[in-house]
Amino acid sequence: MYIQTFKIDPQNVLNNHFNLGLLYYKYLPFLKEDLDKYGLSTNHNAIVWKSQKDELLNSVVKISKKLDDSRLKTRLKNLQNIPGVKTITRRTQSRLLCGVGYQSRIEWGFSFDWTTGFPYLPGSSFKGALLSYLEFLKNGKPVEKWDDSDSVQLLNHSNIKFSKKDVLQIFGPQGKNITKSRMGSVVFLDVYPQNFKGLEVDVITPHYQKYYTDQGKTPPADIYNPVPQYFLTVPKDTEFMFMFRLLDGNDTQLANKLKALIQDAGENYGFGAKTATGYGYFKA
Repeated sequence: MYIQTFKIDPQNVLNNHFNLGLLYYKYLPFLKEDLDKYGLSTNHNAIVWKSQKDELLNSVVKISKKLDDSRLKTRLKNLQNIPGVKTITRRTQSRLLCGVGYQSRIEWGFSFDWTTGFPYLPGSSFKGALLSYLEFLKNGKPVEKWDDSDSVQLLNHSNIKFSKKDVLQIFGPQGKNITKSRMGSVVFLDVYPQNFKGLEVDVITPHYQKYYTDQGKTPPADIYNPVPQYFLTVPKDTEFMFMFRLLDGNDTQLANKLKALIQDAGENYGFGAKTATGYGYFKA
């Protein structure tokens, strides 16, 4: 038994119809530093990447730029043809990051649609971000604690307001003390890029790793070296198609209000992870 070295060759190993999510979660090689983490030894027949993490992720990026997006276009077309589905397209003004909490060998997770292999924002995250934005406009007050007369006004659409009744109608009952559960009047679909041109590698460099990893027991000090952390992102200027389905497909007023809400949230609040540091914002 021996440890193999592995080199991703975008030209010969994978074709342009390869599922990128399958590669990232099931077929990435081990990094040398992962051997101890996973309890492997030199006697284990593991496939090991012989370079650094950033080079491994850059190889994934090269593959992502060569993917044929015909499957993605078919998915978008099929979703748009569902009765009652409304769409709005928005373009990112910063890199977008989602799914970082998923378990991955690279330490950072990433959201890939399992069927097409393309990055996406799950419908549940899309819905949650919109609801969170409305609560943000109410100074972070959960909607179930709003008074019946409470409402919020969108920042960029001053003529559009959402009352507590509107929010509960759209998103369904909220909070722990729900007496009667029911679904909202809107189904929020997964969000896909419609002009996908590949991924990008980004990096953060924590200077006080020991301080963060041992829950503050080690004081932060400048004697520690920064530790680069590389991860995948969707690049800026990527167009995403936001889709939602009205259970009452003829409610044009509600559809327009939701489109304004999506636009407002994308510009002022962001979608995905790490929005507090500038990720996931969309252009006006």
